[in-house]
Formats: sequence, C-alpha cells, structure tokens
Amino acid sequence: LLNGKYEFEDQAFPYGEMTEVHIIGGTPVIGDSAFSSCEDLTSITLQDCAVQLGEYAFFGCGKDANVAFTNCTGTVDKYTFQYSDLASLSIDQCDLTIEKSAFASCEVLTAITLQNSTIAAGEYAFFGVGDKAVVQVTNCAPTLDDRAFQYASLSQLTITGDKAELGEAAFGSCEDLTTVTIDCPV
Repeated sequence: LLNGKYEFEDQAFPYGEMTEVHIIGGTPVIGDSAFSSCEDLTSITLQDCAVQLGEYAFFGCGKDANVAFTNCTGTVDKYTFQYSDLASLSIDQCDLTIEKSAFASCEVLTAITLQNSTIAAGEYAFFGVGDKAVVQVTNCAPTLDDRAFQYASLSQLTITGDKAELGEAAFGSCEDLTTVTIDCPV
C-alpha cells in the first residue's frame, strides 16, 4: 500500500494467507485484529507513515517474520503483536508509542534493534519475548515502563544515547542476560 489515507476495518484479514504486508507512506489506520492469525506472514514493513495499529492487529501472526518500522510516527496499541512468531524487530528513525503488552510473548524473537528513535514502551510491552535475543538500542531516548521486558529471554542488552528512562523491574527476571551495557549520560 502506498501513500494514502486508508483504514483497514476490524478483522479485515484474519487468517489470511498473505506472506508480506508493506505499508509505505500515508496515514494508515489498522483496525483491531485486522491481520490476526495470518500465520504465513514473513515480512511486515511500515515506512514513512503516521500509523495507528489497533489492538490485536497482528496478534498471533508470522512465520519467523521480520517486522520493520522506518521513519514512522504513531502508536502500536496494546496486544498488537502478542503471541506472534516474529524473528526480528527493527525500529529506525521513528517516534513511536508502544502500548501495554504490544509484543508480549513473542517467544522466538532473536533480534530487537531500536535506533535513531524516540520510543515510549508501556508496561509489559515486551514481556516474555525472545529466544536468547540480542537487544540493541542505539542513539535513542527510550522510556521503558515498569516490567517492559520482564521475563524476556535476552542474552545481550546494549543501550546507548543521550538518556534512557527505565521503569521498575524493566528487565526483571531476564535470567539469560550475560552482557549488559548501558551508556547514557542521563
């Protein structure tokens, strides 16, 4: 989908057999459960847009899917990608609000890369994610609410930038963490 003001109604494509979703430009509104349970998705790209992703929009989707947000603003609502089979998440040059449990229980995630962005992640946003995942937050101003990554299976965590705000137990019970680097003046 290219450059438009469009809206996908609630439950527009549940259980769809598409393998890729690319949204480029415009002001898309993706309704609740619009792409839920689309198990064949391998690539989800959002680029150069002001996006609003509804609750459960991509719930339980993916087949080792790669999700990329580039130069986007907007909101990833609560439970949007919960229980999805995502392999990687990349956010670059974005200003995003990631609501409560948006990526919770994405248990096969191996790479989370946030760079050159302003990210506000709600409580439990990444709860229980990962398969010994590597998390790299570079040149960002992350605000991670309480328990944002609690019980995540992370092996490495790196946060660099001007500032970082980490809520209570933001990385609590991440028992697989072997390397933690936080290099922020504030």
